[in-house]
Amino acid sequence: MGLAGPNGAGKTTLARILCGFTLPTAGEISLDGLSAVVFRERFGVGYLPEELPRPWECTVGQFLGLRADAGGPERTSSILDILGISEDDPRRIPTLSKGQWRIALAAYSTLAPSRLIVLDEPDSGLDPHGLDRVRRLVAFCSESGATVMVSSHHLYELEAVCHRVLFIASGRIIAEETRDEYQSVGLRERYRQILTDAVSEGGPHGHV
Repeated sequence: MGLAGPNGAGKTTLARILCGFTLPTAGEISLDGLSAVVFRERFGVGYLPEELPRPWECTVGQFLGLRADAGGPERTSSILDILGISEDDPRRIPTLSKGQWRIALAAYSTLAPSRLIVLDEPDSGLDPHGLDRVRRLVAFCSESGATVMVSSHHLYELEAVCHRVLFIASGRIIAEETRDEYQSVGLRERYRQILTDAVSEGGPHGHV
């Protein structure tokens, strides 16, 4: 599931609410009939935040070792292989580029088996090789039985990995389309059309 919308639309807030880290100011959130917090405690949630401070005195291997046992050796091996990381990776966290740190965080957020995985801007700072690895990671998690939500401003990435996309603006969902519905014109064009229609109907304000 992709989540697309302009800056300030509420994508990160929705992601945090779904994970049970932020409480809604109104209304209710339920996942399979459970509150987000109970769902997370019972079934697990993988969450890749948009930003996260670095644990400075730590190697990549040590950082990932905190969760390496959660999913068992087979899952751990598969994810690290997809992302090009070794279990004893000696690189120190402070020396990583933004993209390398993003890859390490993507591994950390998906090592434990979870029924819901929320990736907030997973493609931020990645080169083409890193983008390919994240695409393969999303496919692996989906094929393993998880629901994966990907929030991104890069519509070509959502188009590459998502079966459905939610369009959000001003804190509300304004449209939802499957890949079959938007692929004839492309996701970028549908995004522009949907937000333009929303503004013309007196809905969300801002640049399209």
